[in-house]
Amino acid sequence: MNKYKWIILILGGLLVLGLVIISITIKSKDWDGNNDYKLGIITDNEIELVSISFSRRMINILKVNGEVEMWIPEGLGWYRVDRVKKILDQENKASLANNLFFYNFGFTPDKILFLNSIDDWKKNSVFLQIVGVKNWIKFQFNREDMMTKEEIIKKSLADDYPLLSEIMMRDFSDNRVLNEDLKVGIINTTNESGMATFLADRMEWAGFSIISTENSEKEVKNCLVEYGSEVENSFSYKILGNLWNCEMKKNESLDNSEVEIYFGDGFAQMVKYSSYVRTL
Repeated sequence: MNKYKWIILILGGLLVLGLVIISITIKSKDWDGNNDYKLGIITDNEIELVSISFSRRMINILKVNGEVEMWIPEGLGWYRVDRVKKILDQENKASLANNLFFYNFGFTPDKILFLNSIDDWKKNSVFLQIVGVKNWIKFQFNREDMMTKEEIIKKSLADDYPLLSEIMMRDFSDNRVLNEDLKVGIINTTNESGMATFLADRMEWAGFSIISTENSEKEVKNCLVEYGSEVENSFSYKILGNLWNCEMKKNESLDNSEVEIYFGDGFAQMVKYSSYVRTL
């Protein structure tokens, strides 16, 4: 009997050791397990946005049906969702997926997944690979106490614009951006009418506090981010740096948590903003 107990103890010890090794080797680079975690999912038929928030005890899901048209920037134009994955593959433009989520939804995913089925991310084997063992275990322990809320875009982004304006900042923005509460001004230095408002809406959906939108004759080639003294160490600063690869410049005349973003002709030409406007 003692022999069997020892065997069980040894096997149990090996199991624990195996889990420790797996937790070290399979580790999420995108999620610390505490802040919100956002997934952007693209399949052949649908697109889905997922936000997992332990602080709000919510799993928010936004599904976009296949017949809905989305704008792919940098000159590709508008396509039905059920063609987006194919277009990105054909044009070798998978790198545009981040911009696709931001310009259509103001959504900044931590991870983008190209999957066969829209619900594949829910499979334990897939989710474990995405978030790592530690976060997977935490998610399993908390899942029963979390509420899942699902919204669906069925017709068009224009028809459902009021819904997007209501839910994106509330349910899908990053809790760190919301808590830092930077005050952002959007300045359009181009002749592209409406671009400042377009970008301000997406920034607001992403969780930024937009205090002004305006036009300016300041000469900016691509884009310029000027910021106050306390901005550089924030998570929001990292987001701003990753979105457009703008020139980042500290401006002592701004308030500590104030940001001004200038968009020039180079930016408008790069994203081909005119292809967004002309199709509306």
